Amino acid sequence: MDSKFFNLLLLLIFLFTAGISNQTKADFNSLTEPLASNTLSQLYLCDTDITSMASRCDDLSEQALQRRAEFLIGPPFNPECEQNPQDPSCSGSADNAYAAVEFFIIFARAGTAQRWRIEKQIGTYHVRSQSTAGKIDEVAGKFQQLNQTYVLMGKKYNFTQQNDGSFINQLGESMNSIYPFGTDSSAAATGEGIASDTQMPNAGGCITAIAYSFYSECKTSLNRWIDGVDAQHNQPPSTWSRIIDGISIDLGSFSINIKERDRAFDFPFKFKDGSVLVLTITPSEHSGVPPKIQVDMDRSRLANSFTFAQFEEARHGGNGNYMSGREASTYMSGAGCTSHRTIIGYETEYLVTTVTYPDGTSEVTAVELLGRQPIWDKAVSCQGRY
Repeated sequence: MDSKFFNLLLLLIFLFTAGISNQTKADFNSLTEPLASNTLSQLYLCDTDITSMASRCDDLSEQALQRRAEFLIGPPFNPECEQNPQDPSCSGSADNAYAAVEFFIIFARAGTAQRWRIEKQIGTYHVRSQSTAGKIDEVAGKFQQLNQTYVLMGKKYNFTQQNDGSFINQLGESMNSIYPFGTDSSAAATGEGIASDTQMPNAGGCITAIAYSFYSECKTSLNRWIDGVDAQHNQPPSTWSRIIDGISIDLGSFSINIKERDRAFDFPFKFKDGSVLVLTITPSEHSGVPPKIQVDMDRSRLANSFTFAQFEEARHGGNGNYMSGREASTYMSGAGCTSHRTIIGYETEYLVTTVTYPDGTSEVTAVELLGRQPIWDKAVSCQGRY
């Protein structure tokens, strides 16, 4: 899974600043050997597929670390400033309480870590590499597990619709083999339930991406499937949450705060008409509570490559939308025009618009297109507010 998949967004690593309490600094001592109270600490997550969590690791040479140290703790000590603190060249040097900074660098793919200490000395910095033995190595191993799980989820929950209407992931697995449709999601945690031969999207009415937004049967069917996957303890989403919780505990004293959005990951569904549905799933932090499911309006697409956000803007703008037959059928069904579904040809393109009359009634109309020209005598309409 790449950055477009689990649209998992930013791990905020809150590093020590001058305003952090002495108690927080003391807590950090359990991560490695005790640090002096005048030592600043920073953590970098590098070499990771989880781009939303990655730090800037393009240059971690000794010279680059020294430049970062100067920015964080100020220039090396200048003995002349003690005699003449009002000298302009000494401005700010006495205000920085930190004499050293330690960089903890985690390489997620390899599960390894580095630790560098840079101390201010007279006219220079002293740079040395230090041991990472202890909890920092354990945390590096957990980030490796997290990265591996992220990559696995990017393949396992990235689906493409086949000619028979079923969805297959990048591992060659069907949705039904991951979690059977028709299984009671409350039994998912134990792996029990009644398997079903029902395949997405046909039974759920999910014939195109916008069906999730406009056809309740599609949304219900897909949501239940996601709830079931989320509830299974042996599935990657559960593993993902457990690892994150473990990192939060082990590094709690290091002030790592993984926000709700950073727990999120994506389920993309690519339909054979060219449309794409991207659902962002955020597991609950509480056992037994279903995940949050949201449509990514900017990455989900109609068959004509309009984003869902652009589609919504055009839909309410009165000019209508160009749609595939599958999309037009689904959209009109959502408007209450169920009797017209069989009239619309799936392989035909339509201009779909809503006309509102002076008496307040409205009519949803799908006009068959020849090229980009509407054929008005082949319009399909029905009344109803929408």
